[in-house]
Amino acid sequence: EALAAGYKFIDSWQRWALESLEDDMVGIRRQLTEAILEDAGDSTPAEAVAAYLEVQAPALHRLGAFIANLGTDQPKDLSPLMIGVRQLRSLIG
Repeated sequence: EALAAGYKFIDSWQRWALESLEDDMVGIRRQLTEAILEDAGDSTPAEAVAAYLEVQAPALHRLGAFIANLGTDQPKDLSPLMIGVRQLRSLIG
């Protein structure tokens, strides 16, 4: 979401597309939380998150590299953010 915060819109289609991506990110966050807690078993939420982060370490590393590669410049279009959302979605499993 922070990546999208400074995006300057050229037209209303871009604004709507960005709002859709933001909605997707909120949904992904919810789905990730549900998946982690469903797999928690008798673990505490903190233990479940730690276990998830350990298992997903390679994917999270790739996601971090992708985000770092975006840099601080505003993208020319929404395609990098769309790819980022797809990478986030892949973490749901």
